[in-house]
Amino acid sequence: MHHNQLHGFFAYWINNCFGAIYVGLIAIGFLGMGLSFMMPTIIILELDILLTSSCVCSLLVWQSIRLISTEWQSLVPNYTQYKLRQFWLLLLITHIIMVLTAVGAEEWKILLKLPIILLGGALSLFIVRVKSHLFNSALMVFMIISQGLLFLPAPPLWLAISVFALSIVLYRYYHNLIAHDTFNPATVKVYQNATRTAWLPVPQKLLNLTLTPRIKALYPLNYFANDAVLATLLFWPLVMLLLLAVVIIHPEIGSRLTLAVAHISVFTGFYLSWAIRRNLHTWRELMLLPLYPDKQALIQALTHGHRLFFGFLFLISLTVGLMMVAVVSEIGLVQVINFSLLTVVNSALMCWIAYFFASNLSPAFGIMLVLIASPIAMVNFKAHFNSPALMAGIAMTALVTVILVDKSMNRLMENSNAN
Repeated sequence: MHHNQLHGFFAYWINNCFGAIYVGLIAIGFLGMGLSFMMPTIIILELDILLTSSCVCSLLVWQSIRLISTEWQSLVPNYTQYKLRQFWLLLLITHIIMVLTAVGAEEWKILLKLPIILLGGALSLFIVRVKSHLFNSALMVFMIISQGLLFLPAPPLWLAISVFALSIVLYRYYHNLIAHDTFNPATVKVYQNATRTAWLPVPQKLLNLTLTPRIKALYPLNYFANDAVLATLLFWPLVMLLLLAVVIIHPEIGSRLTLAVAHISVFTGFYLSWAIRRNLHTWRELMLLPLYPDKQALIQALTHGHRLFFGFLFLISLTVGLMMVAVVSEIGLVQVINFSLLTVVNSALMCWIAYFFASNLSPAFGIMLVLIASPIAMVNFKAHFNSPALMAGIAMTALVTVILVDKSMNRLMENSNAN
């Protein structure tokens, strides 16, 4: 094969929801790196680079399991080698940009921490290759540890160099291993489960422990979303509590962190909307049960389930936000309410975009909206986010976005009929 090395790059790395969501996060990271030079007091460069690096490595882990769970390498000559070249190009180019950014900002401690993330990415690749069923668990542990580096001191130079050298050896060894791999049927189930749960990094055993009767009020939302809704209900409070712990340790970043948490909620909307869209074609099977007299009654019940889901996000955000008020003096009650309402706005907006446009590109479009809004919101955060007038504006926006989701249900059903 003598094709251009970037031939098919976008189709393989971006033309699926998981690829789009992580490439979007990487794009946000690079935007933040550029903005950090203009707004050094607003953008936390270390957090930005560490998050971007972990997203690159996580994307590679996902694509590696996707590679060995398909039969393309058996059908297309040199297919694996061709994709591995793109693999290394992506890893190399993104990290060169991150290193140059850290050097330009004279943030030397970032350079000492990056090798640890690279090593974690290499170990995750090996774990997934040997024990593919550990994909969700390995990815979740890797992401938590990589972000935990933000609050740990930088390792000594000799250790960073040793870890970097070990990472290179492991990546090279992994390349030699996977270059000779063939189609592995066992990974197909892992791939399908990851797709079914919208790639949410929550262990499958944890999902199985979820007590479905406790959220019967969401039905039929959890009929269509299945494990994705359950995982989100578990994962969102976990994220909030972890970040509360961060605020306790580093109260000086509390105000910026609350807004960042609200923006994470856009991915909650992604998990929900992706699972709904993927399984909505089964609505005819649900109509066989004596639950809903007609299709419109089913749509109304699904709409009601969405409203309750957004209400759950608001209550969780408000509860943890009130805990933050008790810990961080610079966070006020109005600020917490604004922050909680913003979680609903972001999640509902993501759902509406996914339902209305019904495309794999819709998650990327949603991320772009957050990408554009985040720097603007953060610049004006301290000056206006404690304003009761702003609270009324955000509350009205939340109401409008939830109504948009309600109105998109009919269009969503029409798209399911077309498919």
